[in-house]
Amino acid sequence: MKRAISLAFGSTAFLLLTLVGTAAPDPVYQDEKPAKEQEPAPKNRNRWMQAKRNHAQQIFSALTDGDFEQMELSGRRMLVAGVIEKWFAENPLKDDVEYREQLKAFDKATRDFVREAEDKDLEEAFEAYTRMSRSCIKCHQLMRSTE
Repeated sequence: MKRAISLAFGSTAFLLLTLVGTAAPDPVYQDEKPAKEQEPAPKNRNRWMQAKRNHAQQIFSALTDGDFEQMELSGRRMLVAGVIEKWFAENPLKDDVEYREQLKAFDKATRDFVREAEDKDLEEAFEAYTRMSRSCIKCHQLMRSTE
């Protein structure tokens, strides 16, 4: 039964990413090397974190270019990656209250970002992006503190 549910969610995730698009790395970032070698995250979590990082980089690029269409598209992709991650990520903190608060903050900020991009409000989109970034950093601090 568990396997059937995972297969159903996996198929749905594949379909959503196919329809919405995947996070192709921005060419600016392809040649960059990590500042330091870190222990790899569990493969499942790492895949979704990399997708979200790529979307965040695309959002930043769109913000600096004032490209509202790309802002909205990348924001929507970020929302999809976040939903899929909740289904599949192997996360020991999934029941932690502080972790769940950060997930809610990230989700709200991302939804606000998409709305502001739709409204073509660069200042408010930037503020929402800042809240998204803050929640990412706080969440990863929490995750590192439990390792």
